[in-house]
Amino acid sequence: MSLDYKILVALKDNPSPSMDNYDLAKVCGVDMLHIDEAAFYKFVTELRLLRDKWCIDCPANDLGFAQGANGHWITYRTQYRLTSHGHVFLDSVNKNTATHKFKGFLISTMKEAGRHIFTHAFTYIFLAVLAIAAAHTGFFKTTHSHIPINTESPKAREL
Repeated sequence: MSLDYKILVALKDNPSPSMDNYDLAKVCGVDMLHIDEAAFYKFVTELRLLRDKWCIDCPANDLGFAQGANGHWITYRTQYRLTSHGHVFLDSVNKNTATHKFKGFLISTMKEAGRHIFTHAFTYIFLAVLAIAAAHTGFFKTTHSHIPINTESPKAREL
């Protein structure tokens, strides 16, 4: 699951309309007390991108994170909320995912059915061609019989 999706789901599933940035970071697996630079930077970048897409709103312009001149992060508590556009975006992602899964299931089922039909059709066509070839070449005809037929028997008279 992507980080931006985790952020949107966490905000939507939160019982209150807004969520603290420290709590959101914890839900997304980012430790605000022992900061891993790469994970923290990715978290802040995703928040900024979601704000640029109008999916989240925050009263602080810097989203509660600022980078000092020495490169260290300065954090303070602030609240985020999922906007109406964020709700629509999350719903469209969920519908697209469900549709994609259904399409994948449908395509795999059609491929399997097509393979099954092709295999049986090929088998029947092959057997038909073989029977036609055998009939034209006289493969099943015999010119003489090795088994003598008793013409006196009642069964032989019927033939």
